Amino acid sequence: MTDETLTYREIADRLGISLPAAKMRAKRNAWGVTRGNDGKARVTVPSDALSDSRPPSKKASGSSPKRDVAPGLKIMQDRLDDLRSQLNASSAALEQANAANAEATAERTRLLDDARRERESLHSAIERLTGHLEAAAKAQADALQKASNADAQRQGETMRLRSEIDAMRKRSLWGRIRNR
Repeated sequence: MTDETLTYREIADRLGISLPAAKMRAKRNAWGVTRGNDGKARVTVPSDALSDSRPPSKKASGSSPKRDVAPGLKIMQDRLDDLRSQLNASSAALEQANAANAEATAERTRLLDDARRERESLHSAIERLTGHLEAAAKAQADALQKASNADAQRQGETMRLRSEIDAMRKRSLWGRIRNR
């Protein structure tokens, strides 16, 4: 058994596997790796590892298979049409959502403006009513003061009149008649 020194690409071609799979197989089997003069990695592969290989793929040999691409192209075209219709539907839905959002924003702005005007109107009414209440409270306080003063005056007058009546009662009937 002799070992062969191959690049990863050559291993992939000989075994009929992909380049990453060839690198993983070399690593998994611990095949020795060296650098060639061209800078490419060279792997020492045991010949028995190459004898168990699959036949080289047509892609690796350079020949391209002749196959009918029309069915695949038809499937891709159908899928593309489906995706375009989904995109159109999504675009229409997005436009509707944007329109609804614009309407909602306009309505919100209108409601905010109405609320601001209402708030300013209420503040004005509150200030006006507060002024009226303060004036009414002042007038009530003045009226109370006047009533209190008048009451004090009446009580003073009542006291004076009672003292005169008491003084008159203490005098005799002839003394009262004489002072008239």
